Amino acid sequence: MIFNMTMIVIVLSLLLITPKSQAKTMEDLYRAKTLGNEIKKSLNDASKIIDNENYAKKELIKQRDLIIAKLSAKTKEFRRLHDIVHPELKHYPIIIVKKGKVDAERSVISAALGKGAEDLLYKLHSPCERLLKTRESQKAELRRMKDKFATEQETMDMMPLDQRINYDEHMIRHWTDVVRELEADISAIYDST
Repeated sequence: MIFNMTMIVIVLSLLLITPKSQAKTMEDLYRAKTLGNEIKKSLNDASKIIDNENYAKKELIKQRDLIIAKLSAKTKEFRRLHDIVHPELKHYPIIIVKKGKVDAERSVISAALGKGAEDLLYKLHSPCERLLKTRESQKAELRRMKDKFATEQETMDMMPLDQRINYDEHMIRHWTDVVRELEADISAIYDST
């Protein structure tokens, strides 16, 4: 009975469709079918692109693995040769560093300082000897300033709080006076020109 009722409803609905609405329904069905075909084509294209990308990714992974294998073989060969040449360093790691512009400059300066030490030893005056003396004086100045700061800090640490406050006030006045003197000297130079 239910089947018959369903059939009657379908037949009645088909009878109620007018030619205009029937044409519109056919047009909608055609559009839906066309849209479905476009979606299928887009999905096929997308799956092809994904397959191509997966293939490219697999190829890159193969190339990477091949390069790593070659690098590993070269590293083992390098280690073997290094151990033959330097048996005393057999169990130590090998560190390979790319040299740059700074390393080249450092090598030149080291060579110049070595030449300067030689010139100083033989009492020869040369640019290398002057470079060595300049470097030594800079190092001595740095040591002196570090020692001066350490001495001043130790002295201040031994002071009681009230003396330290007075010391700080005296230092502020002292450096303020120094700055004023420098400003006066600078303005005197500019005024004279």
